[in-house]
Amino acid sequence: RKLFFFEGCEEAPDLVEIRYQDLVMREDPVTGGQGGPDLRYRAEFQGWAATLKVKFLTCITPEMMGHLINLGGFCCGVGDWRPESGGIHGQYKVKEG
Repeated sequence: RKLFFFEGCEEAPDLVEIRYQDLVMREDPVTGGQGGPDLRYRAEFQGWAATLKVKFLTCITPEMMGHLINLGGFCCGVGDWRPESGGIHGQYKVKEG
């Protein structure tokens, strides 16, 4: 947790800008808190990307940092229905090149 940090943008240090090709509103069935069925409305950013500014200790190489970010994208992801929460969306990887 203290080996690397992601920096946000100047206007909002806690946020990272997301670029996307299309925005779709999804309606997904879920099991509610009381065990009954419910609907969730989620924004789906199709073809999304973000540029991250990363500060990390010198004991981590840039290649290692790329692998760590890819692991987070595969195992955890981002958004409401990400792999960490049992979903299938929100995975990401570092762009090659």
